[in-house]
Amino acid sequence: MSAVSPENIGNVKVSEHLDLLRTHIVSHEFEKVEKVLSNFWSRIPLNERDVLAQPDALLATKMIYRAFYERMIHSMIPDVFRPMSHAVTKSIRSFAKQSERWTRSALDSFPEPFVTVQVDVAIAFAQKIRRYTGLNHLVQAARAVLANPLHIQQMQEDYSKVDFAAAEEQLIQTCEGCPRDVISRHEAKFREFHRSSSCKIMEWATWMQGIVAESMGVFDNAMAYEERGGNLLLRWSFMSSMIIRDLTLRSAASFGPFHLMRLLCDEYMYFLVESALQRRECVPFVHEAEPATPADNTDNTDGDVNMESSSGASAPSSSAATAPDSAAATGADAPAATNLNRPVNAGTSGMAPTPHTPPTQPRSSAHAVVPSAAATLKRSRED
Repeated sequence: MSAVSPENIGNVKVSEHLDLLRTHIVSHEFEKVEKVLSNFWSRIPLNERDVLAQPDALLATKMIYRAFYERMIHSMIPDVFRPMSHAVTKSIRSFAKQSERWTRSALDSFPEPFVTVQVDVAIAFAQKIRRYTGLNHLVQAARAVLANPLHIQQMQEDYSKVDFAAAEEQLIQTCEGCPRDVISRHEAKFREFHRSSSCKIMEWATWMQGIVAESMGVFDNAMAYEERGGNLLLRWSFMSSMIIRDLTLRSAASFGPFHLMRLLCDEYMYFLVESALQRRECVPFVHEAEPATPADNTDNTDGDVNMESSSGASAPSSSAATAPDSAAATGADAPAATNLNRPVNAGTSGMAPTPHTPPTQPRSSAHAVVPSAAATLKRSRED
């Protein structure tokens, strides 16, 4: 068997195979991908397949398919901020989910080391698709919140009461090497752009990109660069946990929007760090401008909640950009969200409403974000 290269695996042309895969993927003809994979690998003669288990061949095929899947991700999702319909999102996620099984099936009679490498590449592809589509879904929810000045105003009011100095002190004591002046400067920049009642999603995106660029610095060597990226994610997670904790203990009226924005900022921060590590530099992202109309998310046949409904369920705010952290740190059952989501008891005809819920005080719609955020996570796991 001849050597494995980007052009050939044995006597079989790799370029023709990848071109055919690309055609079906770009046109969203995902149901044809399984047959293409099966047909290609079946063309490798049985007596020549053991060569693929050699180290050089394993590395070469791994690099070929990893680069190919990376290009396909950016072809299907060129901008994580660009609105995508629910139908398209579901189709892409379903394809990614099936890629591991299709790869295993196509390589049924190949050496186990080779199968393991190819399946690992397919799994990494599926995981990245899930992250990107999840981030895209959260972006659309955030856009609906940033379009509502009342939500932003409430979040500005609640954030002004947060004891950021205490959170900053705990971060410095817990995480070694955190410069106080850098933390304070980035927090001041957030307060500055968030004062506006019409701040856009690109403003906090640019703010987060600045944090990553300063923390990661210029690429020197892979190990040091990865270490700086990991430290940034840990510190970001710790700080946002402290802010969400403060808001929870205060029963902040905007807890729901903060919680949702925290999920979004976590995902976007990971996206930025991952991109920097892959490119070995921090490249500025200029995302698509605000859409004139919301993305079509009305097809909720699998039980998803429309994050952009007029009920206020899509109400996170840019102030929450200071409170991103892992999705699991604080649940949606915080006291504020639980109490204010209680239905208003208007009483029976001719009777006054219950004292704790005056009819003249409408329920804050900001808390409706909490169940929607939970639905977002459920959707990401089930699709």
